[in-house]
Parts: sequence; C-alpha cells; structure tokens
Amino acid sequence: MSERLKRKLLAVLAHPDDESFGPGGTLAYYGKNDVDVHLICATRGEAGEIPPDFNRHFDDIGQLREHELRCAASHLRLSELIFLGYRDSGMAGAETNQHPQALVQAPMENLVAEITHHIRRIRPQVVITFDPYGGYGHPDHIAMHQATLGAFEVCSDPSYPDDLEPFMPQKLYYHTFPRRQLNRHYSEGRHTNQDLSTGRLLGHASSVILPATGTDVSEGRPACWVVDESEVIPLHAPISGRVEGANQEVQASPSLLGTSPYDDGWLLDIHCDDDPAEAEGLLSARQMQDRTESELRTLHEEGLRDMLEDAVVGPTLADGGEPIGDLRRMLGPERFHELIKRFLL
Repeated sequence: MSERLKRKLLAVLAHPDDESFGPGGTLAYYGKNDVDVHLICATRGEAGEIPPDFNRHFDDIGQLREHELRCAASHLRLSELIFLGYRDSGMAGAETNQHPQALVQAPMENLVAEITHHIRRIRPQVVITFDPYGGYGHPDHIAMHQATLGAFEVCSDPSYPDDLEPFMPQKLYYHTFPRRQLNRHYSEGRHTNQDLSTGRLLGHASSVILPATGTDVSEGRPACWVVDESEVIPLHAPISGRVEGANQEVQASPSLLGTSPYDDGWLLDIHCDDDPAEAEGLLSARQMQDRTESELRTLHEEGLRDMLEDAVVGPTLADGGEPIGDLRRMLGPERFHELIKRFLL
C-alpha cells in the first residue's frame, strides 16, 4: 500500500500514562487493525510521584516513566513514539509550574510549530488529543489541547513556515472523561457553597480549574472551568493574551467565586500585547459587578414568574424573602440558559 494511502492516527499527549489511562483502548484497537498509530508525548512525567522502591533501577522518575511508556507502546502496537523534550509542569499551582523547561512555560507558537511539523510529516487521517479542560484540568493537558488545536488550524496553510508540504487531517477528536466519573472525582474532595452573584448563577461549585501562569488564552475560548455536581462549565476569556496570574486561593476554596473581583474573587490576570484600544469595549470589574447585580434582580423576577405555579415553592419565594439561591437547578438548565442569554449575554 502506498505510504500516502496507508491509514494513520496521531495521538498528541503530555505525559507517560496519558496514552493508557485516556485513549488506550482506542490506540490498541487501531494498532491491532493495521493502522499506523503514532504518539507525541510532550514530557517524560518528571513531576510524578511514586514509591521509592519502584525507582531503584532508574536514575530518576522521568527515566522510569519513559521506560514505562516504551513498554506500553509495545503493548499498544504503536508505530512511532515521539518525545518533544519538555518537562512535566505538575498540577496547577505547583512550584514545578515555574521550572524554565516546564511545558507550560513553552511559548504556544513553538508548540504549534512542532506539532504542525509532525502532522505534515506523518500525514495522519485522524488526530487525537485532550479536551479543552484537559480531562481533569492538568495544565499540561490544557496546553497540549491548545497547541494541537492551533496546529490543526494551520497545518494545511501553504503560507505557514515549515519545510514540509501542507497537509490537512480529516478529523480531530478529543478524548474525555465521563462527566459522572469526573463529578465523583471532585465530590470525594471538598464541597463548598457559593454565595452572591456567582453562586446564584453557577450553583454549588465543587472545584475551580485554572490555567498555569504563562498559558496563552484566546478571546471567546475557554480559559478556566467551574465543576459542579452535574457538569463542567467553561468560562471564556474576554480578551486574547497570556495569563500572568491565576488565583490559587479560589482554586483551593471555590466559595471565593462569590466575592468581589477587587478582593478575593478574581480568577485570572491576563496581559494583552495588542493595542489597548481593542479592549475599550470591555467592562471593568466594578462595572461588571454593578451590571450583574442589576441584571440578576431582573433575572430572579423572571424566574419567580416561572416558578410561582409551583404550589410548594411559590409561597416561599413570593413572601419577600431573599433572592433564589440556586436558580439554575430550580428552573432547569434549558430555561435557565434562556434567561442567561436574555439578560447577561
């Protein structure tokens, strides 16, 4: 069979074990069925933790995890294993995020260029990578998602600088964790209640997933995520730029989402290199706070009208008490999002 006609699949991941815990079944299936399966692994998993006895035959954990990945590649019948040579950044907020060789410190344009080159060289029909929130919020997973998405957008562009012929894969797939599994994972940790405007909108968040400092974010695309009891809610960046700060206190205590963005409730500090004039249409945090509180009052009035037909809830909400504490669950997601679009977007 011609090399150009042969079926090929490229998985773009971050650490040793991502290939097995994530899309392992998929990679093994296609490897067994005469598909050339290629794997890009950005790091060697240097920030992982293992019992000391497991590492006695290796110089460091990165060497051990590389060995494990090569064993897995054999069992999965991978055709090629490619290491990009970055360092494992560790979980969000860890000191290892700041290592100069950490994946999250790499310029996004460099990652896009490397992945684009390999897509053009391998010429796969299908590319697989992480979903936008990296499965469970690991900053390296999110970085590889963003870089792969960027490469997928430019790999067929003849004007993009590379010494290989442009090529366009047919499909880009994300591998994900089932939401119920993800929700169970977070529910086994901490439970905190929300308050004020954010709490009324988002309900009871169990976790907040923030990008690492240095991560590039794009206007209108997910920049961070709130995990509640039923879903993962993406929060989109209002402007393109690079994250210069992420509020780790909010990540540790999601109830802070309900406080003022001027105090403890801020999420991200985004630096924009473009002309500041492009940001003139954005609201300041204080303006947004005032607008949100005003619109929430209207939103709750609309919600009350929908709910007064309920014989149990109606009298309680009609007696002049506090605003609804968890409007989304009480109205249901479809009606709630209709109101959000009408009053807040």
